[in-house]
Amino acid sequence: MRGSSPDVAGTVAYSAPNNTDDRDDSAYDARLEQIGTAECRAAVKSLQREALIRREAMTERYGRWAEGERNTFRTIGSVDRAFELAVLRLPMMFWMHQPTGGCASIPTAAATDDVLYAWVAKVTRLPVYTDQTLEAFTPYFYQLGTQLGYAQFVTPYLDGLLRYPGIQEIRSYVPRDIPLRFLAAAMADIDRWVRHRGSSLMFVDGENDVAVAQPFRLGNGTHDSCVFNVPGANHHVSITGLRPDDAERHRRTAPLGRHVRGFGDRRTVGGRPPTPTWHEGEGDASSPPGRVGRWAMGRNLLGPARRVDAARAGAGEGGAYAEAVAAVRTD
Repeated sequence: MRGSSPDVAGTVAYSAPNNTDDRDDSAYDARLEQIGTAECRAAVKSLQREALIRREAMTERYGRWAEGERNTFRTIGSVDRAFELAVLRLPMMFWMHQPTGGCASIPTAAATDDVLYAWVAKVTRLPVYTDQTLEAFTPYFYQLGTQLGYAQFVTPYLDGLLRYPGIQEIRSYVPRDIPLRFLAAAMADIDRWVRHRGSSLMFVDGENDVAVAQPFRLGNGTHDSCVFNVPGANHHVSITGLRPDDAERHRRTAPLGRHVRGFGDRRTVGGRPPTPTWHEGEGDASSPPGRVGRWAMGRNLLGPARRVDAARAGAGEGGAYAEAVAAVRTD
């Protein structure tokens, strides 16, 4: 593995997006038109419209909740802006996290304001958009805005209901005193490495996960590696959900599979709990001194490695993806 410690057997990458061209998000829009049934997709879109039609009632409840929790919206700008952003991300959040049978829970236009708000708040995870929650996710959004990229969705069915052009930009999530400079070559570099030199890699994607609309693919130079799609799974995917024939085939043929105890226990690799090794790159002008230091998800994609102290950031909105976020500071 690239830049890894020699005692690491391999990498099991859950729901890993491969956004090599952040200017083109058409794959994500297409993914949203393929997941689930046509009836369920239509119900989600109708719910988005209804939430924005009732914007005043929804934001009144959202604002009242935030005031009661002493939460603020300085980073995104206002409770109204935060609510619009949450509604725009609603289809992605629904399909990434919905349980089996989630389509049956979607409120209709006849639902009361309280029922509609409660459903939107739960699915979109409205606390995420407050300053108090965003602060914990600053490293996550910072690396999205500088290296990994992030999807923005096209929503022609919401024409006439939106107020804030550009609200889906990653800038919305990061305080203005933290500069963002996107390094377009970062993910293309990782993609080339996976296809030409990658080894001992297992990519496990959920069939219904919007995050992997642009998945990693193996190439002629990739060794001892595989890509699996877990049927019916969302962002909370696990190798325990693999088809039995896929699991057995990989257990028998791939050295990496033999290192993963139980072929589904994410806590044990090579017979012992894994100890993450974090590395830091040289950084650049977008690393603000004294504000967040330098941030990395697992390993900074560019630059030579240094020894660092690392603290795991709490998992939350990003699921398995956000579990990898680490706040890194230089010794």
